[in-house]
Amino acid sequence: MRVGRRRKCGNPLALEKRVYPRRGKFWYVHRDGTWENLGPDVEKANERARVYNDPAGRYGTLGYFLDRYIADAENGRLHKNKKPRTIEDNKKEVVWLKTAFDKVNPLDLVRKPDLIATYRDERGAPIRANRELSLLSAVYTWLIEKGHVPGLNVNPVLLIKRNPQKPKERYVEDAEFTAVYGLAIPSVRMAMDLCYRTLQRPGDMLRAERSWLRNKTVAGTAKRVLSVTQSKTDRTVDIEITQEIDAALSTLDKGDVVRLTAVLVHGRDGSAYTEDGLGAMLRRYCLKAGVKTFGLMDVRAKGATDMYLAGVPLERIQMLMGHRSMQTTEIYIKRLLTTVSTVAPNSVKMGP
Repeated sequence: MRVGRRRKCGNPLALEKRVYPRRGKFWYVHRDGTWENLGPDVEKANERARVYNDPAGRYGTLGYFLDRYIADAENGRLHKNKKPRTIEDNKKEVVWLKTAFDKVNPLDLVRKPDLIATYRDERGAPIRANRELSLLSAVYTWLIEKGHVPGLNVNPVLLIKRNPQKPKERYVEDAEFTAVYGLAIPSVRMAMDLCYRTLQRPGDMLRAERSWLRNKTVAGTAKRVLSVTQSKTDRTVDIEITQEIDAALSTLDKGDVVRLTAVLVHGRDGSAYTEDGLGAMLRRYCLKAGVKTFGLMDVRAKGATDMYLAGVPLERIQMLMGHRSMQTTEIYIKRLLTTVSTVAPNSVKMGP
């Protein structure tokens, strides 16, 4: 088996085993003889090589392959590349999966899939358990496609049911929205307005800056837009500043809100809010108003539903929400419509 050439000049860079310099970059030679580009940074190359070389002697265990999968994700070697934020989430999920399956042979879970169900039931966090099982399923699919485990041709995670999940968002009734809006401070009101009017994710709206407000010519007409690069899709969406959005933005330089701060939604000292921090404030206003608590994602869901009921085309709503397909948007709104007290569930026809 080819394992790379001998080092002719010793090892002045202290390279890990199976790592070789080649054309200004470092390459790792895998056990199957394939060469992987580790990039030009010697420290990062050695760090990844230590995972591949498996100094703890864990090669062949599920824990080893979980680490190898993350390494491949970071290096863009998966069939479908993951975003950095997704990889960071996956790293956290790997930590939990390794508490149960670190030294397990991948074939053992094929023989005993009930071990996966036991993990699901004993995890203690149903939603997180579902995400972790989704990652485990992706790892098994990757193992089968790559042929890393001889004899593995079944994904055992597909045999296990996931924990039931409640819908992430609910429809916020007009009276609920108005009651909380009336109590909130200007920055919270602005966050509610922006999520409701633009349908953008709260995280994107809370990092929105004044520089995102631009003048743009569309079909020969000059328009003022809010240019949002969506963190989940990496797409940039130009949202026209309507009269309602402009009214929300006008609170920027009024009252106790600091002038000329970079972010649109900020505290009195000009600092940006975290999504958790502003969400906690919103929940306190809900309790004070005596309404069922809701978050900014619920406000976004309300905006999408209200837009549809107002006759905004589904294509426009899909674009704003960043959904890949119109069917996803249709299902999303259809589910919310069943909870709107002012509209009969079957009175609105959707789709062709």
